[in-house]
Formats: sequence, structure tokens, C-alpha cells
Amino acid sequence: MQEEAVTSRTPSPRGQGNGRKTQHAIPVCLALKLGSTPAFVDGDPTCLVQVLSNLLNNAAECTPHSGKIVLALEVRADQVHLHSSQ
Repeated sequence: MQEEAVTSRTPSPRGQGNGRKTQHAIPVCLALKLGSTPAFVDGDPTCLVQVLSNLLNNAAECTPHSGKIVLALEVRADQVHLHSSQ
């Protein structure tokens, strides 16, 4: 595991996904709610991308056709909170 500081403004490392292939594309709308303060996380960028990818894939599977997924990130004290809703 490679650990480095990652912010909410850092692009995905080298465009890596989780390698998971879906059988069918699910048309949904993705809305991002990011606060004005960057969120800093110490962790492995590849693992963080995998966690986000899994979260979004699971949300897409539970969202009706042409539905909407809202992904919100907020900073509270020294913690970063990530929420998804449909």
C-alpha cells in the first residue's frame, strides 16, 4: 500500500478504476456536492479510488433507470464525510 496525502481536488491516480466491468450501462445523473474547503485524506490513492468506484457502482445498481445519484463530501473537524443518496 502506498500512502500519500490526497485532497478532494486531486484527480484520480493515473485514471485507475477498480477493474470491475458491468454488464449493462445504467443511465443515471451524478451530482457532486463538494464544500469550498478541500478535504485532505492520508491514504493509498488506489484504495481510495477503489472505495469511491465501489460506492458509485453500488449506488448505480440501486438507482432506477434515468435516476439521480448525489455524492456529497463535507469536512467536520478532522474528519471527511462522504455521503451518497439516490
